[in-house]
Amino acid sequence: MKIYLCVLIMFASIIINIGQFFTVREKNSDIHYLRKAYADLISEKDKVEGKYSKAFHYNSTIIDENRKLKKEIKELSSTDINETKTECKITKYILNNYKKVPPILAKEISRVILEKAAEHNVPYPVIMAVTEVESDFNPFSVSKLKTDPARGLMQVRYNVWKETLGLKSAYDLHSISGGIDAGTRVLRTYLDQTDNDLDKTLYKYVGKDTSYVNLVYNKMGKFTAFESSSN
Repeated sequence: MKIYLCVLIMFASIIINIGQFFTVREKNSDIHYLRKAYADLISEKDKVEGKYSKAFHYNSTIIDENRKLKKEIKELSSTDINETKTECKITKYILNNYKKVPPILAKEISRVILEKAAEHNVPYPVIMAVTEVESDFNPFSVSKLKTDPARGLMQVRYNVWKETLGLKSAYDLHSISGGIDAGTRVLRTYLDQTDNDLDKTLYKYVGKDTSYVNLVYNKMGKFTAFESSSN
């Protein structure tokens, strides 16, 4: 009887130990699962934060670029408006005083005068006046000189200036852009040689003729008065 009771007690102890073993394993398994779930949660959190950080940075970049673009558009629009007003005044002056010049030609001459004035740092009223005196805004104008006649809007002599200006053909001077560019560069050359003395520059431009200088100033004053009255 005692032996049977001892066996029974031993068997019950084994059953309890086995139960405790599985309970501990279950708990360990749950802890491992919870740890893994927590690690996965932290990983997802880092991913989300990373994506949010990139998105925030990208959004900030877009906002900055948008601000820069708006500023550039505003500045560009302001410049275009000012240039358009001046261009319109030049065009109107040409059409008012030279009825034979077609409007489309007058507008292109105005645009190129402003463009070349800015490019070569020569005041546009000077270019305007020289062009008016030299050709009456006629790009096909040719001087009466038999040898190497002056050509185009600003009456530049091809053989004299072809190497300095890099001209490829005398007929380049008859294009609006080519003629004004060449004449403006000649003015710029003389301005540099005379320390920006306009009197001496105009004197050299025409080939030493004082009456020519006075005529250019006359036309310049006429255009300036017209420009002021058009405001």
